[in-house]
Amino acid sequence: QLVRTRQQYSDTFHRLRRRQPMSLAAELQWSILPPLDFRCDEICVAGLVEPAYHVGGDVFDYAFDDGVLHAAIVDSMGHALYSAIVAGLVVGTYRNCRRSGLDLVSTLETIDDAVAEQLGGERFATVGLAELDVGSGACRWVNAGHPLPLVVRDGEVGEVLCPPRLPVGLGGEPAELCEVTLAPGDRLVCFSDGVTEARGPDGSHFGEAQLVDLLASGAGIPAAELVHTVVHGAIEHQSGTQRDDATVLVLERGSGTPA
Repeated sequence: QLVRTRQQYSDTFHRLRRRQPMSLAAELQWSILPPLDFRCDEICVAGLVEPAYHVGGDVFDYAFDDGVLHAAIVDSMGHALYSAIVAGLVVGTYRNCRRSGLDLVSTLETIDDAVAEQLGGERFATVGLAELDVGSGACRWVNAGHPLPLVVRDGEVGEVLCPPRLPVGLGGEPAELCEVTLAPGDRLVCFSDGVTEARGPDGSHFGEAQLVDLLASGAGIPAAELVHTVVHGAIEHQSGTQRDDATVLVLERGSGTPA
């Protein structure tokens, strides 16, 4: 916590951690990201974006307020600087809507309008937004063209069914609000297509089946370790050569009672 606070007004920690120069797009996107993990009695959050030095449009965000965890995962079109600009616009609009108290459907529509207005329909992003009430376990989700999240419960993995609307920036009908109930210890796993569509040297995809196997076998390990296990599994499938960002965000309901 001390390092996270100090690094907001000093570049020393950033310089010491880096083993190679970081691209401008990656610099912009890492400045958007919240802390990669957060834990309290009520909730645990862990996320990871790879590759670290040349990311291509993936970001996530979250906030925990008054017993409700708000979370977003974003995959903006393309790579390099334009993708980082779109990602920044999406996350900035999301935070503004979240802090203004807008519901998930209205938030997604506002993000769609912002991207379309600023970028004229030439750029878009897939987005998934979630709200988890840690008291009741009710988890609401809206989907704009993003891969559907998975729920891990007692070592079993299932999909959260939710019809997608078009990606933000392309217009379309309002999103459908979907809901699933998480019991204490259940995990909601959000991921980008850079995980499941990771292509090996033989042309085969990493695929959702391998992702499900990793999530099931990793049900007993901490969420922060699990995201590394999944992302590194996708990277190994590609023999270490990534063609797209691989991003995983895990939301785990704790057993505590909201303060």
